[in-house]
Amino acid sequence: EKDLKSLEPFAKSSTGRALWSPNTVVVKSKIVLNKLESELREKGVKIFLYEKNWDVDPIKCIFSLTDGKKINYGHLINCSGLYADRVAKKFNVGEKYRLFPFKGIYWAVRNNSEIKINRNIYPVPDLNVPFLGVHFTPSADEIPTIYIGPTATPALGRENYKGLDAFEPFSTFSNLLSLAGQYLQNNGGFRKYVHEQLLLALKPVMLNSAKKLIPSITNYDIVACEKVGIRSQLFNLDEEKLEDDFLCLDGPSSTHVMNAISPAFTASFSLADLI
Repeated sequence: EKDLKSLEPFAKSSTGRALWSPNTVVVKSKIVLNKLESELREKGVKIFLYEKNWDVDPIKCIFSLTDGKKINYGHLINCSGLYADRVAKKFNVGEKYRLFPFKGIYWAVRNNSEIKINRNIYPVPDLNVPFLGVHFTPSADEIPTIYIGPTATPALGRENYKGLDAFEPFSTFSNLLSLAGQYLQNNGGFRKYVHEQLLLALKPVMLNSAKKLIPSITNYDIVACEKVGIRSQLFNLDEEKLEDDFLCLDGPSSTHVMNAISPAFTASFSLADLI
């Protein structure tokens, strides 16, 4: 606790102990991805974007693009995040899985708040629930924004980032029905998730959770922000449970990364090496 206070004066550990990871950093993922794209294009890699009307023949190993162009491949790697399950099913892979999108909404520490945080501050995760819980993350800006979150609220669609945008009524109803079954059966301690994390989009609930790490934070210190993400969480239909870890499934001349969930960007280069 004493060492923790020297690093982060406002932080508190519920156990009197903490783990320090001095090599942990925050990056701007878009800058990394833009640089990666630039280097790949320089090496002659072709990147096709916005291919909505694509198709694949997994037996002949032919990929068809929207404009009708054909691409032969030796081995296809599916890392399509929120659409990984749909891509996989074109290869007859992962039929027992369905994607449940969860929305991660963040709050932020007010700029003129007396609360000052210099590092990532995380709670110890509950290994029975595939969500990290509320944590504090400084942005990589010159004057950093301190984000608090995320929530883990069922999204109304795979790209439902705001309001009713990209609302998918049929899949949303089906997903909520499955989650209700999870709650009734309490698979993997699912009720604890509902009671502790489902309502984090409500400011009083978020504040209560944030106080476990920063006890002196108040309602005044927290403001809404536009940062939001959607987690591509898989649900196992056979076992009726949320999958807790990455899934790399084999298909005909293909590999399918089906559950690249948090922290997917952190693991992306190591995961690419593994594939």
